[in-house]
Amino acid sequence: MSKSRLKDGLPFHVFARRRQVVVLFRSMLRAANRVDDEALRSNLRGQISSEFRQNRDLKDPVSVKSTLQEAMRQLKQLEAMGTGAGAYDADS
Repeated sequence: MSKSRLKDGLPFHVFARRRQVVVLFRSMLRAANRVDDEALRSNLRGQISSEFRQNRDLKDPVSVKSTLQEAMRQLKQLEAMGTGAGAYDADS
């Protein structure tokens, strides 16, 4: 049985993970855009873009999974911050 490959040659699981990363990135930017303080909002957007850029070449499945889990945790913090219910840990 051959592995399923998409038109551009990527295995399906890689394509699915890539889509998950894009959805997470966009969700984080949307959450940052809901922060009232303009300077903080700009800083958050820069940090989000920088972190995703730094991790763009991760290949190890364990590293990818743990990095995604951390990003999802930070997304929850951002969402809480946008509603005034929590604080964002900028050092994480």
